[in-house]
Amino acid sequence: MLSVIESRVKRLRRIIRRKSIDALLITNIRNIRYLTGFTGSSAFALITGTRSLFFTDFRYTEQAEHEVLCFERLVEKGKRIQLLQAQAKKMGISSLGFEASASYEFYDQLCRTGISLLPQNGIVEKMRMVKDESEIAKIREAIRRAEEAFLAIKPKIRPGVTERKVALMLEDELKKRGCLKVPFDIIIASGRHSSMPHAGQT
Repeated sequence: MLSVIESRVKRLRRIIRRKSIDALLITNIRNIRYLTGFTGSSAFALITGTRSLFFTDFRYTEQAEHEVLCFERLVEKGKRIQLLQAQAKKMGISSLGFEASASYEFYDQLCRTGISLLPQNGIVEKMRMVKDESEIAKIREAIRRAEEAFLAIKPKIRPGVTERKVALMLEDELKKRGCLKVPFDIIIASGRHSSMPHAGQT
């Protein structure tokens, strides 16, 4: 996994150079996970042509030590905007790319730092579209688990069993096979609900 992360960061650095920006700020937590391996819920990253900085708060310090191996790890203290402003000054960053998916409130705060801001639309998302071998292997494993879980509960689906019961059985079988959680609410629809693609469960 380490070599995969390093490869992703190198690819991103090449893009940053082509964009003629000093650094790219990553705030989307899914993109953070893709680039760093971090599985927590709060972090951001700052990537330049030569350095990769990862920031998270004190709750995730120990977790980051185990998961984030290709970045300089720093503890986020105080307000994020002030921290970014200080780091930009320290590193000589005058033009900062940021993810266009960031909230307007965050963008408004960034504007007050005096740094030249350049919105970047979907840079990491486009990288994520092309799956590497490790991702393909995980997709195959996810399919295997889903198919086995469905086949395990299939004989138990019969008249009188509620949609909610079927959903709970399926989730249980998925977790028995190694899934930590389901990525979205399981949709089980029968009878009058079967014509609705996103029916609620009863």
